[in-house]
Amino acid sequence: MMTGWIALATDASGVALLYSAWSAKGRSRRRLAIGGWLLVATSFAAWAGISGWEYAAVYVCVATAVFAWAVVFFRRQSKPSAVNHRPRDRVQWPGGTRIRRVAARLIVFGPLAFLSSATAGLVLVGFLPGDPADRLALGSFGFLIGWALWGVWVAAAERLRAPALAATGVIAANVALLTFVP
Repeated sequence: MMTGWIALATDASGVALLYSAWSAKGRSRRRLAIGGWLLVATSFAAWAGISGWEYAAVYVCVATAVFAWAVVFFRRQSKPSAVNHRPRDRVQWPGGTRIRRVAARLIVFGPLAFLSSATAGLVLVGFLPGDPADRLALGSFGFLIGWALWGVWVAAAERLRAPALAATGVIAANVALLTFVP
């Protein structure tokens, strides 16, 4: 029981040091961040001693997130908003260039990212050893995680050429694996 309290205390201290590193200025930021991450790792070691490393990863992620949100909640600054009485402008529709950019992102994220992650999931199902149910579960999770990662890349990319070419290459490689490898 005492080890659990130690794990929580080291995790909370690690989050506090990480917040201090984020808000600090100068050369001490790196030391504070390293110390914060070391305390979070110490918390992981304490949780692993209690319940094994599988559950320790979950406990550290949850506890760190709860402590971080508590820091955000207690450090928030609320200011009354000024009332704006000026009349609103007319709603303007986006231009054609903007519509084309959004459509291109939707095409790269939709069909291309979907097909690349789906074919990767099928490759996982087809080529991994083990029970069929385990492979199907792993392939399904691989598909979902892959599609989410493609979405993050497409959303963050300034130009869509690299994600589109990478997705097309992954689709081609996976289809070739599924077609030509027995």
